Amino acid sequence: MEYIIGGIAILIILFLIGYFMKRKYYSEVDRYESWKIDIMNGRCWMKCQK
Repeated sequence: MEYIIGGIAILIILFLIGYFMKRKYYSEVDRYESWKIDIMNGRCWMKCQK
């Protein structure tokens, strides 16, 4: 019985670790995507020339 509870606890912990790592990764991808859109729209040229 202890092994079953321990296995379930480990699965939940691994799920939570994966969820937070994925969230961090996608927030960084969103930041790069918005940067790319700014460059493509030409809004970055004034900032980049300084």
